[in-house]
Amino acid sequence: SGANWLGVALISPQGQLGAFGAKVSIYPDGLIGSAMIGLRESRSNNGYLGQDAPTLHFGLAEIESVTVVVSFLDGTTRTVTGVDANQTITVDGRTGPTAWPTRHQERPKSGRSTPILINTRPANPSSG
Repeated sequence: SGANWLGVALISPQGQLGAFGAKVSIYPDGLIGSAMIGLRESRSNNGYLGQDAPTLHFGLAEIESVTVVVSFLDGTTRTVTGVDANQTITVDGRTGPTAWPTRHQERPKSGRSTPILINTRPANPSSG
């Protein structure tokens, strides 16, 4: 009905898309500790033969800018401030040399791009 929204995609510190088990809290921008707008936990499934979407969705009503706090299972926390409404953001918990780059590949039929992860780690020479 025209209300604001936010989508949050997650990548765990270990590189798992969806970062299952991570908790995402949404606050009015700059007001952490005030009334929380929303809280979601990233899950891979819901019941028998059910699967949740990997992107978490939040309704923001009339709020136009928020702060996003993500708590990953390993204790890593990421805070993103000044996030504008009506978009999907990716919060990446990876740091340092273990991060994988993301490329976009064009789909000729739809014209939309799809993120593709590329493993840049050297192959294990003992894995034969």
